[in-house]
Amino acid sequence: MGAQDGFAAIRRQVTLWLNVSRSRRALAALDDRMLSDVGLSRAQATTEALRPFYDTAQTVDAPAHPAAEKPVAPQMWRTA
Repeated sequence: MGAQDGFAAIRRQVTLWLNVSRSRRALAALDDRMLSDVGLSRAQATTEALRPFYDTAQTVDAPAHPAAEKPVAPQMWRTA
């Protein structure tokens, strides 16, 4: 792995952390009605929002939307 590959990997990781942090702040800002629309409780949203930016492992058990053929988790809950 060359220096360019190493820098690219670091850039991807930092970008992921920034996106996770931004997503968690947005989640914390949702009101209870919007959380209900995405199938999350206030407690689940708070738990997710309080996780550190570098903790990107999936831990929230979000129920699938009834209209969805298969559940699709928001980016912040996907693992690479």
